[in-house]
Amino acid sequence: MIALLSHPERPVALTALRHVMAGMNRPSIGYIASQPDPQWHYFEPVMQRYRSMGAGEVHYLELEGRYDADVAKKVLDCDVVHLSGGNTFRFLAALRHRGLLSCLRERVESGRAIVGVSAGAMVMTQSVESALLCGDRNEVALDEMSGLQLLPLLFVPHASMAISTDARALAQRVGYPVVLCDDDSALLAQGEDIVALGSPHWITATPEQP
Repeated sequence: MIALLSHPERPVALTALRHVMAGMNRPSIGYIASQPDPQWHYFEPVMQRYRSMGAGEVHYLELEGRYDADVAKKVLDCDVVHLSGGNTFRFLAALRHRGLLSCLRERVESGRAIVGVSAGAMVMTQSVESALLCGDRNEVALDEMSGLQLLPLLFVPHASMAISTDARALAQRVGYPVVLCDDDSALLAQGEDIVALGSPHWITATPEQP
């Protein structure tokens, strides 16, 4: 199962996580940080949340200076992989640099669960170009925007209809719908089925009919 979350602490996110973890007995969680978090400022609350929901071991993986290939293997073997929030372009560049994109895609194609929050959610889609719509800056000069391509869409977290015009222009350019997801909405996907939680808004390449 795939979960795309906008805000990790809202009730809708917890509902999505319960769906992901349903039927798992003390699942192991592999957390991949979008950028270094040496004091575990962002990781610690996520770890505690998963444990409060019945998870077992929760492993942390950094992709930059403290990257550990052995930890990466352990994370990829977890029942659930969690892709954190942060700067989307930096995150995708680091995943590509470590050669993890194909590994993540293969584990999902084999039926294993993955959760993406904000930047982590955008990384899982066709392209991270949507990150520009929520204020991310491409400070790493990333020129290959293709994501994991797990779903036939682009995702915008923390979104409102105020950016619908820009979202439609993006949808027309890339040929995929752009989903505007406010903090009280999320998407769940299994196979070809995509379920909306809350009220995400789909922007298609063609104007909506009156």
